[in-house]
Amino acid sequence: MSAEEQGKRYPLNMRATKATREKLEASAKASGRSLSAEVEYRIQSSLEEKDRFAALIDDMLGRDNVGVLVRLGKALTEISETEGRSWMDAEADLTPYKMDLSELLQAHRDRHYATKPARETMIRVLLGLPPE
Repeated sequence: MSAEEQGKRYPLNMRATKATREKLEASAKASGRSLSAEVEYRIQSSLEEKDRFAALIDDMLGRDNVGVLVRLGKALTEISETEGRSWMDAEADLTPYKMDLSELLQAHRDRHYATKPARETMIRVLLGLPPE
């Protein structure tokens, strides 16, 4: 893409509530940008922020560790959905979901549970059911 094409602007029609528009207008005025430039700046910032956040998490925890935490989070979500209440609930019986940490780490290491059928197998193991 040429420098001329990068600077070219294309229409983006959108609607917003009155309150949102007023906030954007106030921000645009304070920053010395037009309303259109303020909206573009905000959208671009939010897109870049997502990329920065992902890179920061990878840097802080390491990509492999993030993967383990994501898998653990998904497993806890499945437990909450199965139980019909948060796994954090003091009344929730987590005994049926016992899984050795080494099993979870091995599963991540082998990348065996990355596919949907394998994820279902992991959930069955977490539920204390035999794999199909």
